Amino acid sequence: MAEVQGLDAGVSDENVILVCSDGEIKISRRAARKSEMLLGLLKVNPNAPSFETKQITREIMTEVVKYLEHYKNKEPKVVMPPLPSADLKDACDPWDVEFVEPYDSNNNIFILLNMLLAANFMDIKALKHLLAAKFATHLKTKNCEEMKKLLGITQTLTPQQENEIRKKYPEYFAWLKPPTKADEKTDD
Repeated sequence: MAEVQGLDAGVSDENVILVCSDGEIKISRRAARKSEMLLGLLKVNPNAPSFETKQITREIMTEVVKYLEHYKNKEPKVVMPPLPSADLKDACDPWDVEFVEPYDSNNNIFILLNMLLAANFMDIKALKHLLAAKFATHLKTKNCEEMKKLLGITQTLTPQQENEIRKKYPEYFAWLKPPTKADEKTDD
């Protein structure tokens, strides 16, 4: 009797090289298939030794590859908005929370944003949602002035301008539901 195999049983696990803007990084073909962009490239040229991803730096790609390698043999949980609370532990797997934890400080916010851009470019839905959720929780703890300083915003919007932006781009605000009474409670 023949052994039953999964749909990707014939997928080689040898490495492919991703050529970044400032270097190269290896990724297993199995992990690369978790990116819709790389999956498409692999379907067109399954034996290619490398693919160009010059829009992304090696530093950022290293983190993306770390995520893809972790999930190469399983499906990641996709975090969906709105978040139940400002604590990612309420919506994410423990490994995912640990993965994004280094980007909690103000100093690393632009690394987080560049990873989000890379996940979007590479079409990695679960990573894109995870990073967007992390960014949302980071901002949820800030007041307006702190957010402006963090993001380098010098212009002040009128309430009318802010409402126009919220109406034009509701998907960016979907991550943050209005605070509930439970969210407002503080530990004394």
